[in-house]
Amino acid sequence: MSMFSNNRLLAVIKQSVLLISLLAWGVTTGCGPENENPKQNKGSSTTNEDPVISPADWKAKATNGDREAQYQWALELLKNRGREDQAAKAAEHLANAAGQGHAGAMFELGLLYRNGIGVNLNTEIAEQWFQRAAGNGYSKAEALLKNLDLEREQSGKKLVKEKESIEAYNKGVSYVRGEGVEPSIEKAVGWFLKSAEMGNHAAQYNLGVLHLTGDGVELNYETATEWFLKSAEQGNRDSQYNLAVLYAVGKGMEQDYEESYKWVKLAAEQGLPDAQYNLAALYFKGMGVEQNINESVRWYRKAAEQGNPIAQSNLGVFYINGEGVEKDTTEAFKWFKLSAERGYHQGMYNLASMYAKGEGIEADPIKAYMYYGIAADLGDREAQLAKNGLEMQLSPNEITQAIDQASQFRVDKFKEMVGRRNSIIEKLQAQSLAAQSPKKVNEQTPPTAE
Repeated sequence: MSMFSNNRLLAVIKQSVLLISLLAWGVTTGCGPENENPKQNKGSSTTNEDPVISPADWKAKATNGDREAQYQWALELLKNRGREDQAAKAAEHLANAAGQGHAGAMFELGLLYRNGIGVNLNTEIAEQWFQRAAGNGYSKAEALLKNLDLEREQSGKKLVKEKESIEAYNKGVSYVRGEGVEPSIEKAVGWFLKSAEMGNHAAQYNLGVLHLTGDGVELNYETATEWFLKSAEQGNRDSQYNLAVLYAVGKGMEQDYEESYKWVKLAAEQGLPDAQYNLAALYFKGMGVEQNINESVRWYRKAAEQGNPIAQSNLGVFYINGEGVEKDTTEAFKWFKLSAERGYHQGMYNLASMYAKGEGIEADPIKAYMYYGIAADLGDREAQLAKNGLEMQLSPNEITQAIDQASQFRVDKFKEMVGRRNSIIEKLQAQSLAAQSPKKVNEQTPPTAE
């Protein structure tokens, strides 16, 4: 199996288009060139200014079809932005004024369509009104259209760059998989680097993993950290998790559990089971964050429900000890069994202990011997001691039954375990926050991570 077969390393990149807000809608207070006020005659004690017109007067004139009045009354209506019915009436008046050639009304009506205020949002119609207003010499419309053209040009360049970065990333993946080309980690690195320099977060993540493991490049924790950080800042949850791990173990930077907590929480909130498990561990130990058993249980449960076997075993310990939850041996048994079926030696030990004691389940020394034996084969020394002690209580026939059941279990479960353990990400997870082995069922503290 290729060590690059892990889904995280070969994540599909989803293209996204950045939607740029073009212009925040606002009520204009001035009018177009056709309704400028005459200047005051400075040589006279009186003025030539038109008398101040009240909103009521504008409303009355608008009713009679005066285009300037319709424009001004629409602006009055739009001052009350919380009233959708007022905005709709304003749009109607602006449409009437615009139809009579009022440039300011054309521009304001375009803004309403651009923002979906009083009318259905329609950027095409909005731009048509901006064009008409600009054609009538309205400077605000001319400036807005120039901005729109500039943003289209910038958006087009961004899309081209994004497409190129994805193509480079996919070529890197092809060299990893050997699809249509001879497999070459070195060439894959080159394409990932090109893609990463254009901002592709998946390529940045891949480079971080490669520098972390020394595959195709020189092993360098500092460089790995730099790439993970670039990717994590774009929201890549796997990079956020790996960055948290590096902060926790002090690789590539000084050990900092507060930074580790910050990044692992971001990854956990995006649903990454390993991150959820380790966040729970930090809450339990109070590392980088104030100790909170309830939060620890909550995040262990999230990870357990997604199939994380360590979290499943840990959640079982909480239930059997009644810490953070009400004591419930039935729930404890359920989670230990799920953990054991995922091949986790601690879950097997805990499940075997319940079978041996008849706690939460009817005592079954044969199943207890079976699970102790498998856990012992996986390197659990305490399981080996428990197995040896139980062996003295079983007949040869019962021991044979237990061994047969264990053999069948291995056939059913171990193929999946081997696939997971051989993946490249396991190289990183071996240094994860869960470096310390969890406690046993008969101890008083739930399993946690260092």
